[in-house]
Amino acid sequence: MGDIRLGQITEIETDTNELQTDWVNGGRLDLIIDATKATTDKQAGSTVNNITAAIDWNAAESVVVAIGTAATRNKLHSLLLDVSALSDGAVINVRMYQKINDNADVKIYDETFTINKDPDGLWIVNGSVATHDVLTVKVESDTAESVAIEYTYVLEAM
Repeated sequence: MGDIRLGQITEIETDTNELQTDWVNGGRLDLIIDATKATTDKQAGSTVNNITAAIDWNAAESVVVAIGTAATRNKLHSLLLDVSALSDGAVINVRMYQKINDNADVKIYDETFTINKDPDGLWIVNGSVATHDVLTVKVESDTAESVAIEYTYVLEAM
């Protein structure tokens, strides 16, 4: 009977040693928890980016913002433009471009808005859009004026 209990104690000690190895920093279970935490930490979203771009929008199609980085996957949850500083009646084109395969700057969005007819706040992206490279947002106006277009966006790393 003593041999059976001694065997059980040996098994318990072996299991305890294995658990200690798993839970130590860098151990198997510790790494699983760290990986899970890294994934769930992203769910909080990122900082909201609020910025202003002042350019002569009539000179040519001009970049308002370039969102993300090359060869990096992200989720763009929202993109809003504030065009209230542009002249009443101005017609603007908002376009977005992204690399597709080896083709840089493929136009993926093209919409026309009229100032004071359409809302001053333009919700260009409303919902999650996966991106895999830089998303470039450009604006062109039919009026020659160098005024600010403000924008805000929320980007989450994938």
